[in-house]
Amino acid sequence: MRKRGAAIIGPGNIGTDLMFKIERTSSTLELIAMAGVDASSEGLTRARALGKAITSNGVEGLVALDEFSAIDVVFDATSAAAHVRNDAVLASYGKRVVDLTPAALGPFVVPPVNLATVAHARNLNMVTCGGQATIPIVAAINAVAKVHYAEIIASIASTASATSPVRQRSSAVPNIPSWVTTTSRAPVPPCSTPPPRIPCCRACCANAGTTRR
Repeated sequence: MRKRGAAIIGPGNIGTDLMFKIERTSSTLELIAMAGVDASSEGLTRARALGKAITSNGVEGLVALDEFSAIDVVFDATSAAAHVRNDAVLASYGKRVVDLTPAALGPFVVPPVNLATVAHARNLNMVTCGGQATIPIVAAINAVAKVHYAEIIASIASTASATSPVRQRSSAVPNIPSWVTTTSRAPVPPCSTPPPRIPCCRACCANAGTTRR
């Protein structure tokens, strides 16, 4: 089976981790390129070392790469605000997008819960890391006993917070309000009927690098 060509926008912690997961474990995807906005970023440096096409000119730079035509799916690991622009550009080329930000332009997808019902969509939103960890559990319980309330308490690495001297340009902290809102809106379907929502998923920024959501 031919592997699908993939690209990643956002060479930060999430994008770089995804790059190595695709390289080491995927039998269906081949990473073609990585795009960012900082030519000196560690993620782009690592992608170059792996022999991948890179650009520091964002989504426009990705589109301009000779390898762009070989890309079937683009993973966006930037920010909710940046994703709106990125998706608009990629949509004009008919590229499928997996949104790893809280932008939620496309339908929510939690693979163990609702992948079959949304797999046709061009843009898929992966909710949030907290949502992916929690929603399958809530959905399983909700299938046998109605869940009226669900809450997750999660944290981010201190090196990903804006207070870290090595992450002053991190999108993690500005994304926190969007993470909270997106997680609270995610569906928890017990079956194929219209899904209930998690009615409450509160959050506050407890301290630098820690979030309750």
